[in-house]
Amino acid sequence: MQRRTRRVLNPAVTRLWNIEMSGYDRLPTEGPAILCPNHISFLDSALLTFTVPRNISFVGKAEYMDSWKTKFIFPAMGMIPIDRSGGERSSSALDAAMGVLRRGELFGIYPEGTRSRNGKLHKGRTGAARLALATGCPIYPVGIAGTDAIQPPDAKMPKLRLMPSIRAKPRKMHCEHSLLHTLRFREERSKPGGVNPAEIRSSSSRLSET
Repeated sequence: MQRRTRRVLNPAVTRLWNIEMSGYDRLPTEGPAILCPNHISFLDSALLTFTVPRNISFVGKAEYMDSWKTKFIFPAMGMIPIDRSGGERSSSALDAAMGVLRRGELFGIYPEGTRSRNGKLHKGRTGAARLALATGCPIYPVGIAGTDAIQPPDAKMPKLRLMPSIRAKPRKMHCEHSLLHTLRFREERSKPGGVNPAEIRSSSSRLSET
């Protein structure tokens, strides 16, 4: 359904907004990959879905399933509901995401876990890194700008004729180094007594040698 919907609505989307795109030619034409955009507007997932030339699935907050306006169309467009309370409910969404990647498709996940209300990039979560480690898929950072002017976080309707920018990072990023270090650091920090600085230095040293 997503492919047909993109074909029908893409001309309208490109007429409503003059989208500046770059780096899309570096995205893989086949095989799995994880796209990690920043998140500043409700429109981010929609504009990526309509501009990326392949089917892409996203995680979306489970609350979208409570509204008649979104409970059918969002899953049909590839949204995987995620309960942001954590625990097993969040893990089930990541399990579904692994299924998307193992089918050789694209998967998008916002590392921050929610929209930024001030346009700044906030502290990320480990979902993307865990998916990459579990599946061996590359991560492609994606930068989005201008969508917060089209539809700010509290706006009901988008503004027209503005020009957002979507930039896919030219080079893919593997997570064996810095992202794995982030996971290790988080795991160490969660242990009783906090983080041992010597362990952090030792972990960083081992990673830099690989």
